[in-house]
Amino acid sequence: QSTSSEWSRFAEGKNIIMIQVESLQNFVINQSIHGQEITPNLNRLLSHSLYFSNFYPQTIEGNSSDAELITQTSLFPVKKGAVYYRYPYNTYLSLGSLLKEKGYRTVAVHGDEGNYWNRDEIYPNLGFEEYWDIESFDLDEIVGMGLGDRSMFLQTATKLNELEEPFYSFIITLTNHMPFDLPDEYRSLDLDRELDQTALGGYLQSVHYTDEAIGGFMEELEKSGLLENSIVIIYGD
Repeated sequence: QSTSSEWSRFAEGKNIIMIQVESLQNFVINQSIHGQEITPNLNRLLSHSLYFSNFYPQTIEGNSSDAELITQTSLFPVKKGAVYYRYPYNTYLSLGSLLKEKGYRTVAVHGDEGNYWNRDEIYPNLGFEEYWDIESFDLDEIVGMGLGDRSMFLQTATKLNELEEPFYSFIITLTNHMPFDLPDEYRSLDLDRELDQTALGGYLQSVHYTDEAIGGFMEELEKSGLLENSIVIIYGD
């Protein structure tokens, strides 16, 4: 039985850009500290977005890879270990495979090593035709575990502009990762020294950096014209 509403087919044929943000927590959204917005770019997006604030994690031992599995396949992870290691060669009914059937170009993006969480093995079975890992980028900003989010997003925006449309791009951020210890040159929030040296202060600085990187990405998409024909989905892992 078919139903219709104002949302019926509104995204048909549009590019889909899904961003899984490392360690993004809902408590920082629309919050400020010492008069500074923690996530100003995400906050601005809310004025013209669908926002689901009651979003409950179902990840277990697979951590980030479990989050990917859930959003890509609507499956729950296994209780022990990680699906990405235990069942990488299954054939999954996934968002990527369904969109590929509709003529979409499918690509996954991450600024870390391709074999981290066994992504290079499972991604083809999740419907991804390409995987842009750290070796796909110019390594001009190494922060923490790999390529900094700011550089990753700017380079990804350029690469997406070269793809044939429509495309599905699944982007996983990296910099806002524990132990949340950004170098001083990337800490742009003005925090009390005592707070800045704690795990919480480090997290606020780190998530603020990633928010800034997302804002830059959105600006680049708008400049290139891609944003006009794209749906952007953002969630925390």
